[in-house]
Amino acid sequence: MTAPRFAQVVLPLPVATPYSYAIPDALAPRVTPGVRVIVPVRNRKAIGLVVAVDAPPPEAAAKSIADVADQEPVLSAPMLDLARWI
Repeated sequence: MTAPRFAQVVLPLPVATPYSYAIPDALAPRVTPGVRVIVPVRNRKAIGLVVAVDAPPPEAAAKSIADVADQEPVLSAPMLDLARWI
């Protein structure tokens, strides 16, 4: 059994920091920075953008990513850097 991995995901919510989600082993090869993922948020699912992989574990229990919406990243590494700068 491998150690759990976590991704930081930004969601279309009015919060300043990304959320941490556990990466299921089955989805791990597809979860990369710049891809959109489907994640549970309260009692529904939302689409968010992965901004970092192998993030530190969160203090609270993390929910798992439900699915990956893209076959390849929709934002490149330079575009993610630009978004962080903005």
